[in-house]
Amino acid sequence: PSLPVIEPSEAARKNGALFTTPEPKIAIHLPLRNRTEFPVTQNWVEKLEPIYPHVDVPTTLREMLGWCEGNPSRLKTRRGIRRFITNWLQSEEEKHGGQAR
Repeated sequence: PSLPVIEPSEAARKNGALFTTPEPKIAIHLPLRNRTEFPVTQNWVEKLEPIYPHVDVPTTLREMLGWCEGNPSRLKTRRGIRRFITNWLQSEEEKHGGQAR
């Protein structure tokens, strides 16, 4: 037996409702060297927190934003920003009781 096929409504097809994915929640935007911003998603923050359990990741990201604002000539590229973030978090982890690599 075949199952009935339910087609989307014309309105749903026109506005693309079937193909939209929810926008990720952004925890913070960090400025980049090319004058754009890198969005740090809440999902990534939640992945980083168990990796760096001795670090308050959201607070540390705000500290990174402050550093970026104060050091515009040392801003990172889109290619290097993730490494900047994880290196900073690793350093904080080691300062606050985490194991060194």
